[in-house]
Amino acid sequence: MITRRIGFVFLGLAAALAVALGLWAFEAERASADPLDLDVTVTSVPSTGTWAPGTLITYTVTVHSDAATAVGGDGINLTIDLAGVAQEGAVTPTGSINCAVVDTHNIDCNNINFAGNENKMVTFTARAEAGTLAQVGAALDPPITGAAAGDLDEGVADPDFSEDEGDDPDLACSGVGEGTDAAPPTEPDNFDCVNLTIGTADLTITKTVDPLETTVVGQSTILYYTLTVSNLGTATGTAKDVAIRDTLGTGLSLFSVSPAIGVTCGDITPPILNCTAAQIAPGESRTVQIVATVTPSTGTVLNGAYVDPQNIIGEVNDDANDPDLVCTDVGEGTDVDPVTEPDNFDCTSHTVGSQLDLTLTKTASPATGSSVTTGSTITYTITVSATGVAASSVPIRDTVGTGLTLTTVTPGAGVTCADVTGPEINCTAATIAAGSSVTVTVTATVAATSGTLLNGAYVDPGSTIAEANEDADDESLDCAAVGEGSDVSPATEPDNFDCTSHTVGGLNLSVTKTASPSDGSSVASGGTITYTLTVSAANAAASNVAIRDTIGTGLSLTSVTPGAGVTCADVTAPEINCVAATIASGGSVTVTVATTVTATSGTVLNGARVDPANAITEANDDADDPSLDCSAVGEGSDAGDATEPDNFDCTSHTVAAAATRTLNLSPAGWHNFVWTGATGTEPGTALTCIAGKFNIAYEWVDSSQSFARFVPGSTELSNMLPLTQYDPLLVFINTAGVTCVMPVTS
Repeated sequence: MITRRIGFVFLGLAAALAVALGLWAFEAERASADPLDLDVTVTSVPSTGTWAPGTLITYTVTVHSDAATAVGGDGINLTIDLAGVAQEGAVTPTGSINCAVVDTHNIDCNNINFAGNENKMVTFTARAEAGTLAQVGAALDPPITGAAAGDLDEGVADPDFSEDEGDDPDLACSGVGEGTDAAPPTEPDNFDCVNLTIGTADLTITKTVDPLETTVVGQSTILYYTLTVSNLGTATGTAKDVAIRDTLGTGLSLFSVSPAIGVTCGDITPPILNCTAAQIAPGESRTVQIVATVTPSTGTVLNGAYVDPQNIIGEVNDDANDPDLVCTDVGEGTDVDPVTEPDNFDCTSHTVGSQLDLTLTKTASPATGSSVTTGSTITYTITVSATGVAASSVPIRDTVGTGLTLTTVTPGAGVTCADVTGPEINCTAATIAAGSSVTVTVTATVAATSGTLLNGAYVDPGSTIAEANEDADDESLDCAAVGEGSDVSPATEPDNFDCTSHTVGGLNLSVTKTASPSDGSSVASGGTITYTLTVSAANAAASNVAIRDTIGTGLSLTSVTPGAGVTCADVTAPEINCVAATIASGGSVTVTVATTVTATSGTVLNGARVDPANAITEANDDADDPSLDCSAVGEGSDAGDATEPDNFDCTSHTVAAAATRTLNLSPAGWHNFVWTGATGTEPGTALTCIAGKFNIAYEWVDSSQSFARFVPGSTELSNMLPLTQYDPLLVFINTAGVTCVMPVTS
């Protein structure tokens, strides 16, 4: 009995051992090389939020192993299930993974083997479908529920396979492959799932334009379109990657495309412009501004805008018609929905014809760009014109800049100025006929002592009147301080705005005197000196400029010849007083003074002074000449630095004893008389030595082949010109015993 019992026990143990060995062999046959653990995770971009149908979602499935696997053939399997989203585009696995798209909701992958502790990934995109939930689940070596041949176990030899976790502890994902495991779901292991909530979207697009559609536009008119794309507040899902398309119709030339924040525009090659809004949440909007120029002179120009033109995003209302216009030429679609509103499409239309264009020009006196002095007056003339058609109730604004004090405002015919309190002056033109203009004249006093003075004028500053070109920029000046606006159109001309600029610079008057013979040279007694006074104005114009010339002792005044713009009322020596009406900035005037030297020796001076009473304010009122002491002929005393001849200049000549010769002109009758004095001497001066002793003198003139005569005391009978040295004369002497001492000029 004992032996049988022992044998039975032995046989029982042997049988149990055989079963165990069999199960072990079965397990070893189908198991991997016992990696420590396998797990899978699924992520998405976006990862949270509620999204509209049509949203493209990027998924990444990551498979991780703690150690090398030794599975042959197809290796470890991965099943990816999609619900509420449809796979779109390429599936991109890493490593040696093979993936096949069974259909848009199922992806099977195999040949997942690991050389060690590493990750392998599968990336794909899927588009959300209409519904409430987008789910993607990934099952690695699909969860084991029993001892079925071919299943792989990653744990120890354990028939219940408890380590092959098939549950995700956070999500209920049975619809996309989640298994049921009796073990506590303590970790996402061989299964993972992501969920995104799918809501609803309602996209609309509206297009506005300036000038309004009711405005007749002209050739070269600039049109400013604003596209506004909204996801209505009644929607529950955010729209992602929203396509926005604008189609420019025939007759429109693209100038610029300006997307707002959240929008990018990649393809802007006319006529179709393509932009994308990254995302638009319910109640939010995105905008794009498009600027185009009208090229024809007649006809109609259309512009159509479409949101989601391919109907990728599922919406409550995909209306692609505009109820007011037939705009198929610029991208309008055909939709079976009632066309009760511009929804996914909108279109604008303009008639092209004669169009109003207001322009403004401003002139100034003194001219813009010139220098002015403190206390001077600037007169501005503002001219507003209308072309194309007439304009009514046209506002005109002038802004007097810093450094100017408003003096007067004089509106022209048809203009009233209700607000004339500086710095802004506001006027209104009741009507400006096509091709006509109106004016406003503004005067201001220069209060500044230095710097730049600006004055800006604007027509229709509030842009209340639709025009062909509402350019508010001046191409030559930066005049924002006096009302210049900022306009996106090309600043090709001062159109609705114009500005003038003056520099406040101290006026500087100066006088220079030249002499013939030249200053510093010797002259003979009886000779002549001709002086030329040149008075100049620098930095600014000057008016009513006094000019004084003082002839020194030893000189006899012969003549005074004022230049253009100068009058000389007082020509009684020794002081000659003249006035220049106006000297432009950078300009000059002249006065010529001729004298005869009466001194027989010594020095003769001649001094000239501009503004001798200092009636005109200047930057430099220097009345000294640094090279001469000429107080005897009007030089003043000035505390300034006398570094140059400025308001005063003086010339000096030395009188040399003249050589003479004596003529014996007896008896009475005709005598030859050869003049040996200086060229340019008047006949009466040359014949002074026989004054009262002759009746008439003749000179043969070769050029006219006739005689010129000089009759003492009778200018109406005399036609002889000033003598040239060695001119021969024929003189009738009326007294016997006459002699003449005549100078001889070397």
